[in-house]
Amino acid sequence: MRDQFLEYIESRPSSANSGSNYISGINAISERFLKFDLFKIASAQEVQSIILELKNNKDFMQANTKGHNMYLRAIKHYMEFLLEPNQKSVLKKSNLTNIQKLIATEMLKIVISGQVRIEYNELSERIKKEYGIIVNPHTELPILIGDISKICHSINLPMISCIVVNKETQLPGIGFYKLYDELNGTKYASNKYFEEKIRNEVKKAILNCGDWNKLSEYLDIEIEGIVTPKENSKTENKTNSVSINNNDLSKFESVFPEEVSEKYQEGTVKSVLVNKYERNPIAKKKCIEYFGTQCQICGFKFSEKYGAIFENKIHVHHIKPIAEIGEEYEIDPIKDLIPVCPNCHMILHSKGKNEVYSVDEVKKMIKNNL
Repeated sequence: MRDQFLEYIESRPSSANSGSNYISGINAISERFLKFDLFKIASAQEVQSIILELKNNKDFMQANTKGHNMYLRAIKHYMEFLLEPNQKSVLKKSNLTNIQKLIATEMLKIVISGQVRIEYNELSERIKKEYGIIVNPHTELPILIGDISKICHSINLPMISCIVVNKETQLPGIGFYKLYDELNGTKYASNKYFEEKIRNEVKKAILNCGDWNKLSEYLDIEIEGIVTPKENSKTENKTNSVSINNNDLSKFESVFPEEVSEKYQEGTVKSVLVNKYERNPIAKKKCIEYFGTQCQICGFKFSEKYGAIFENKIHVHHIKPIAEIGEEYEIDPIKDLIPVCPNCHMILHSKGKNEVYSVDEVKKMIKNNL
C-alpha cells in the first residue's frame, strides 16, 4: 500500500514534499506508537478506529503537536486514500470496531428510552463521559454511525443513524440521505421533499421497531431494556398512530393538559384550547417520542433544572393555525405538534385572539434579545 498511497498523494494538488512527508509520518506512527506497519491495514474502518485510539494517547498527541499536526494529517490522508472509489476493491470486510460497538450501545439506549433525536455533539460527549473516548462529532462520528446503519439495514432494522442530528438544523446530515440512497438504490439525497419523506418514514420505523434485540445480538452487546418481542405482538400498522398500552401511557400522563384534540369531526371547526377533554395521549406520546422532552424553541428541559423526577414534564403546542383546520381534520403528531416549555408556550399564544406566533418568530425573539 505504501507505493499506491505515495502515488495517490502526488496526484493531488499539494507541495512537492507532501508525499514523502506523509510516508515518513506514517512510518514514525507505526514504529513509535503502533508497533506494526500501518500500511498493512487496507480497511478505512480499521484506520478510523486506530485514529480514535491514537487521539486518546497523550504521548502521541504531544508528538503530533510538536510536529505541527503532521502525524494526524498523514494518517487521515491514508484513510481518505482507502476510501477512494478505485481502492474499494482492495478493502477488506470487517466487523464493527469496539468503538463503534460502544457508540451503537449508546444509540440503542436512546431509542429504547423512546427518544429519536440526539445532536452529534451530545452523542460525542456521551461517549466521552461513559467510556473516556474522544470522537470528533464532525469528521469521525458521521462515518462511524453510518457503518452502524449499514449493519441495521443488513438485518432488516431501520437506519438508526437517523436519530443523530445537526445542532443548527435539528436534522440528519446529508450523509444519512446518501447512505439511504446507496442502500436502497434511490436518488433522493438533496431533494428536500424526499429527504423529509425519508426522514419521517425512518423515524416512524425506529419508534415502532420492536426488534432492536437483533442489533444487540449481532454486536454481542447487552443492554438493559431490550427484550425479544413476542411474534404475535407485531403489527403491520403503517399509519402515524402509536401502538401503546396503559403502562406505556403512565409516564406521559403527567404532561401538562394541552391543545390536542383526538379528531376534528366532519363539518366542524374546533377551537384549539387547553382542555383535558380534547387531549389525545397517543398523539402526545408520539410527539414526545419523536422530539423528546426538551423545549424545541429555547432548549429548556425540566429535568435539568429541577431533577430527574420531572423528566417527562413538557407542554405540547399545536402548530396548525385554527383558520386552517377544516373538515375531517386529524392530527399528525409529528407535523402538527411540538414540545415547548410553559414560557415559550405562553409567548406563542400572546399574539392576539385566534392568532399565534410561529415557532420561528419566537426563536427570533430570543435570538434578538441575547
